[in-house]
Amino acid sequence: MQQEVVGYLEKTVNALPPGTYLDGSAMPVGGRTAGCPDADPAKPTVRFEISMTVMTSPAMRPDAITSQAEALWRSWGVPITTIPGAARPGWTVEPRPGYRLQIAADQPPTISASSVCFPDDAVLRDLPFPAVISHSP
Repeated sequence: MQQEVVGYLEKTVNALPPGTYLDGSAMPVGGRTAGCPDADPAKPTVRFEISMTVMTSPAMRPDAITSQAEALWRSWGVPITTIPGAARPGWTVEPRPGYRLQIAADQPPTISASSVCFPDDAVLRDLPFPAVISHSP
């Protein structure tokens, strides 16, 4: 599950200008597992969540970055929704049922991702996650 989330983040950063990277080290949430809503207490489920800052050239405007991510996500042929009530442009996509990506044109832009729910398992819960995901050619 975490590797699929990383894959979506890698595809997204690679659609952005060279030199761009995602930095999760400065985010208060970073990568973690969180309980799933409506989980059965007898069989708890969790999902993997990550929030990262989009780091790029100061010349890149946040709305340009989010527009490039939106264009990539649209190319996947899945519905894109606007973040309701957001003060700045932002989009959400489910590239596959249960997986979610969201980008917001904050300063700097932020991107969040989450996985499908899975049975709570200490081994899966504690897998390492990269603090930085770099653009690769």
